[in-house]
Amino acid sequence: MVKEYNLEQAIDKHLDSQKRNPSNRDYIYVSEIGKTKKAIYESIKLKKPFVADARLKRILENGNKMHERYIQYFIEMGIFVAAEIDVVKEDFLHGRLDCIITDKKQNYVIELKSCSQWTFNKLKKPSKQHNLQVQFYMYYANIPQGFILYENKDNQVIKCFPVKLDKTMVEGYIKELKKLREDIINGVPPSDEITNIENIEYN
Repeated sequence: MVKEYNLEQAIDKHLDSQKRNPSNRDYIYVSEIGKTKKAIYESIKLKKPFVADARLKRILENGNKMHERYIQYFIEMGIFVAAEIDVVKEDFLHGRLDCIITDKKQNYVIELKSCSQWTFNKLKKPSKQHNLQVQFYMYYANIPQGFILYENKDNQVIKCFPVKLDKTMVEGYIKELKKLREDIINGVPPSDEITNIENIEYN
């Protein structure tokens, strides 16, 4: 008797086999800001790999396709300026913003996020980590305004939150991140586990 082919298992096995080795780096990614200092240290110094199972890989790929759709919308609307820009290229920090659009008067940095309906329904404002990411992109792109756009993966309803640049907050983080990078290079584990993200207030 021929064994029944398990397609679900085959897909998961294929995705699980795609391993991504951690890169050699001594800099921090903007997307890591808001994690504990310990987590950032271990990711870089100990080359702790990002582990994604088959389901998480599908979620991440779905997010990539969502980005492509909205960039196409912006092009069709005639408001597209640029996308996937390595705007942060410091010794201690790297980061790529999602998109820049224009209303013909000024430019805006756009951060694109997809989430479950459960998360989407709870959104009254952007998450602290997402707000912090777009703050850095606006700072380095020298664009003082932006939007964080969330799409509900279940029904494609969207919410757009305007964001204004807070230079004082970003520059405070820059000092902290430079010190963390020095500790990483010198092999000094961070003494505290929490970055100052928990102290940030949002209006």
